[in-house]
Amino acid sequence: MNLDDLFSKEQIVLAKYNGVDTFHHLRQPTSEEDLEFRRKSANVKVKNREIQTSDAALKAPLNLYDQICQRVIVENGAGPQEVPDFKSKIPNDLKLAVINAYQARVEIEQQETQGN
Repeated sequence: MNLDDLFSKEQIVLAKYNGVDTFHHLRQPTSEEDLEFRRKSANVKVKNREIQTSDAALKAPLNLYDQICQRVIVENGAGPQEVPDFKSKIPNDLKLAVINAYQARVEIEQQETQGN
């Protein structure tokens, strides 16, 4: 197994949108991009004992998508077609779904430890 490929390989997220397969090619975010995403995502305020999400926190996944998505290809039976200027064409709901799927690629299983 090539460990460099495992941890730095481009990820392709398939999302069906209005019956059309869309393939989003995402690269691994840099440490700076990941830190920026986490900072913006955590930007919340407490007002009248209620937690309010800031605009920056709501836009953080969209900004991450725009930073790490390299290209988008659509396919609906007529063959694959690359989407030019995809960052402005892809709607926000699709970007959010793709980023959520991308972040869900990690599976965690808890192992029980035997103690005394």
